[in-house]
Amino acid sequence: MALQALNNVGFEVISAEDLAINDDKISWYYPLEGEVGKAQCIWDYFTVFRMTHFGKFFTRNLVNIRNNLMLILFYIYIDILKNIYIIFFFTFR
Repeated sequence: MALQALNNVGFEVISAEDLAINDDKISWYYPLEGEVGKAQCIWDYFTVFRMTHFGKFFTRNLVNIRNNLMLILFYIYIDILKNIYIIFFFTFR
């Protein structure tokens, strides 16, 4: 049904395979499970790590730290621009 819909709108399907039918020991969606034991190569460890509880905790906190740091730097930048404007305004008045 999906293949027919793709063909109807003008796409050319070169290859199609239903991965749910395969009887593999490791499923195609193993990176989403968050089980490090199913990693097959070095890069998979980074991919699977993101979906573990610790990986989600680490990523969430790292993003929060980055956002807070950017807010602090933004307010410092605005304060510096304000001081430059005041010095410039009163010097050349």
